[in-house]
Amino acid sequence: MREVWADVFFTEARNTVDVLHYVAEVVQLTRDCRKIAAMLPDVDNKLYLAPFIAIETAFVNLNFDEPWEAFCRRIDDSTMTGLQFCSDYFSREVGEGPIDDDLLNLQLVVCNLLETVIAADIDDGLKEALVRALEDIRRAILEYRIRGADGLRTALEGGIGAVARYRDEIAAIKNPEETGISGVMQLMRRLDVIVSTGLKVKQLAGPIISFLQLPGGGPGGA
Repeated sequence: MREVWADVFFTEARNTVDVLHYVAEVVQLTRDCRKIAAMLPDVDNKLYLAPFIAIETAFVNLNFDEPWEAFCRRIDDSTMTGLQFCSDYFSREVGEGPIDDDLLNLQLVVCNLLETVIAADIDDGLKEALVRALEDIRRAILEYRIRGADGLRTALEGGIGAVARYRDEIAAIKNPEETGISGVMQLMRRLDVIVSTGLKVKQLAGPIISFLQLPGGGPGGA
């Protein structure tokens, strides 16, 4: 059980804290979907609630040391069929738009930027803020399959806040490429496009970075 969940979320099985965190996110997602199913108009709500009730029950006795097959036995074919119907309905009625297929590839970009920023000779406060923002983005990308683009939006907004707070320090950096600053700005612009497409909202990062005249704010910065 532990190895399967670790594999699903690209972490190590021995990292119990991370595995527990991601499983807890799945449980929370199940509860969120259950609430949505309970409020769907013009449908038999009990039919749409049934698979989520079954999944919550399956997690009640979750044991990381049991074989995966034991968990699967608690999720029968009718539950999976019910989930398919819910997925189809949710995607049409209450879902979000398609997300860039290359999103998970940004994980490597974020990891490389983290190494660059940590090694950079920049203001300590700025470095701490950027590292925190990049870590939030890294986790949001990993959790995208659970939380969707909404988690990415929250991480992006945190990054934009860090940029706005340290505008003067960023503008004073003479080598934005070498310190990773330009890369961070370009990352946020790219995420901004992904989030705005998925959630059908206006872009934030690009206009703000351009307005503040920060590195990566010019045409083609994404």
